[in-house]
Amino acid sequence: MPENNRCYPVLKRNKAKIMRFYRNDRVLNIGFTWCVFFIVCYLLLPTLLMFIAKLFGNVDRKTMFIPMLLLPSLLVILGLSLRLFFVAKPGKLASKLHLVRWQKGFPVIAGGLALLMLLVSATVTVFFEEVLQRMQINVDPPPILELVMSCDGSTLVALGIAVVVLAPIAEELMFRRFLFGFLAARWGTPAALIVVSLVFAAAHDSLLQFPGLFLLGIAFQLVYLHFRSLYPAILMHAYNNAIAFALILLIRYADLPL
Repeated sequence: MPENNRCYPVLKRNKAKIMRFYRNDRVLNIGFTWCVFFIVCYLLLPTLLMFIAKLFGNVDRKTMFIPMLLLPSLLVILGLSLRLFFVAKPGKLASKLHLVRWQKGFPVIAGGLALLMLLVSATVTVFFEEVLQRMQINVDPPPILELVMSCDGSTLVALGIAVVVLAPIAEELMFRRFLFGFLAARWGTPAALIVVSLVFAAAHDSLLQFPGLFLLGIAFQLVYLHFRSLYPAILMHAYNNAIAFALILLIRYADLPL
């Protein structure tokens, strides 16, 4: 096989479930380029929005988090969809995004895995917090926690849509489908799995949650590779976010201990 078309197969133990990622895959390369562009824009977006807010007067900082959550997800979903629709064979967008092989059992499988990984990540987070405290390292609570605890009702609705619906779709397309696929075709599956999971954890901007998010990233990736479909990974991600969001709401409205 030519070097510029080198392929790394995944899940070798089951030939029926081998996934292959090629270096010269146009869909994969364009998707990767778009995702890198998005990551750069996402890092600059908070600064840009705050600058705009200053131009138009004093704007509540909390209200700026909503476009910072909604806009990136919409840009990824719409931008990738429109761009890839015309790549290679026009149409067949679902196949290019790996939204294929739907199974009736996906909601149940994803729900069970989400509960399991939520317990694992929560346990790891508690342990990591103890380590940080012993090292006398002060960490801020996750940004989403502060936002949910302080925003009004209408903001909560927009936030819920962003966290439970848009973010899982956008992040799975970006991290699992394109960033991983691009790196797997060049570095192999293990290296790509570790690097993408690290980037996924770092992108959430929470030192306290970093180890748990890293494990979640690995779990989402393995689910995607096993089923050769993004559907279960997206569902698992959505369940995870929905449960976490609901728990924060319970803390706020039922006066549960934080």
